[in-house]
Amino acid sequence: MKNFTIKPLALLIIISVVGCGSKIKVAPNELPDAYLNEPYSVDLQIINDSTPFIEDSLYFNTSSANFEITTDLKTYQHGGLNLTIKGTPTSLQPVDVILSGTTYGTNLPGSRFEKKYKINIKPVPNYKEQVYLDEQKKTFENSKERVFRVTTTYYSDEGQFIYIEDQSAKNYVLALEYDKGNYLEVMKGNKILLSIIPTSEFNAISVSPSDITIIN
Repeated sequence: MKNFTIKPLALLIIISVVGCGSKIKVAPNELPDAYLNEPYSVDLQIINDSTPFIEDSLYFNTSSANFEITTDLKTYQHGGLNLTIKGTPTSLQPVDVILSGTTYGTNLPGSRFEKKYKINIKPVPNYKEQVYLDEQKKTFENSKERVFRVTTTYYSDEGQFIYIEDQSAKNYVLALEYDKGNYLEVMKGNKILLSIIPTSEFNAISVSPSDITIIN
């Protein structure tokens, strides 16, 4: 078997190649969505195990004047950069973000990185609507014994009849009196929350629309 000996100069070149060719990583891989007119702030990190960054080569930019990218100058060093992107979106137009830069080289060119992001902007639910949804969710979670599934519904001159079943598959009938041509818009499969607990499976239970909350 033939043995190979690496001379000191060759070893130095190999180390330099490995060091300068190291890949620079940017985290996270994607940015979370932002919400219209809501403050937004996310921390980023550029992980660098190569030589220090060339400060003049660093380029951080967003497509929106409402967003900015900040960093601590002390992090312009071997090991990486810590950044923060923050702002408040005033339109639903997505925000493009680009980060790029280059490290110093030794006997080989330095490493270059470029990372592009897109921040999608979503509308915030109406405040009253969100409060209502939160209350309904809380009520649903705390009152499961009063949640029923609609199995069928039909209408007559006497009113609206809604057939429901509970979690143990017991069946009940709700009777709503005809009210100026307005009926409760429910259909098979809907889940409803009752303000009362039905006790009779054999007789229709008289209720009013205010006794029923449609969950989904």
